[in-house]
Amino acid sequence: SALRLSVDTLATSLEAKDRALILSSARAERQAAEARRVDEAVASLRSELESVRGLLRRAEEERDESRSSEAALVARVVSEKESMVEQVSEATAMCEGLRGELEATKERMRELEEEVRVLREGGGGGGAT
Repeated sequence: SALRLSVDTLATSLEAKDRALILSSARAERQAAEARRVDEAVASLRSELESVRGLLRRAEEERDESRSSEAALVARVVSEKESMVEQVSEATAMCEGLRGELEATKERMRELEEEVRVLREGGGGGGAT
């Protein structure tokens, strides 16, 4: 009977150890599954991070291209405006020159009109005498 009691005690102890082992194994499986889920989540987040970095790089490249295009456009517009200012300046100088010529022509016309008047008065007065 003491042997039977010893065997029963040993069997109970083995059953308790088996249950503890089963519980420990189940915990290890749950932890391993959780670790796999965490690894998958980390891999997914890394992939998303690389995707976002790629988007940021493309956005920066587009911004730089846009700035470059804008700078080229501004430079072209400034150049065109400078050319227009130069043309207007040349036209203004030409107008000033023409204005001077016009004044000189008007003055010459006044002189000629005066000569004609003098000639008419002198010619008309000489014929009357």
